[in-house]
Amino acid sequence: MLIDLGAHIDGQYSKSTEEDLEIRRRVFWGAFVVDKIQSLYQGRPVSLQEADIKVPILFQDQYEELESWSPFAYSGTQSYPGSPAYSVSTFTELCKLSVIMNAILNNVYGVKSAKRAPEKLAEDLKRMHADLENWQAALPEHLAFDPSTFGGPVPPPHVLSLQYATPLS
Repeated sequence: MLIDLGAHIDGQYSKSTEEDLEIRRRVFWGAFVVDKIQSLYQGRPVSLQEADIKVPILFQDQYEELESWSPFAYSGTQSYPGSPAYSVSTFTELCKLSVIMNAILNNVYGVKSAKRAPEKLAEDLKRMHADLENWQAALPEHLAFDPSTFGGPVPPPHVLSLQYATPLS
């Protein structure tokens, strides 16, 4: 449906307002991320291919980036002091990670991957591993979490979810 609506092409040159463009980008990238997660979970090919999209991972509205986040709990005592939500930068990095996931899903788990030469597959695996390491190394400081050196309050769960790639390095 996203392709039918043209959401895979950035509407920057259309008569849309900046707000409409922002909404289109967020909806598209949200669907792109969900497509990769569902493909992993269900073991099915991805529906949205990175090669077919022309929407930048660029979000203008930073309003909720520094909005305060604290866990929702029914407990009368609040032990977590809260922290900035970092929701825009977390989403941006999740989109970038999903692009790498797209390559992994296509090159490792794709139907045609079984017919590929082992040398070519090994080469692609090294490249994708390097992509994951580069992505992790480029994380903004507020999203990079190293439990061995961290002394403050634990980041929010949506920030920690970006750290699943840590054991790969």
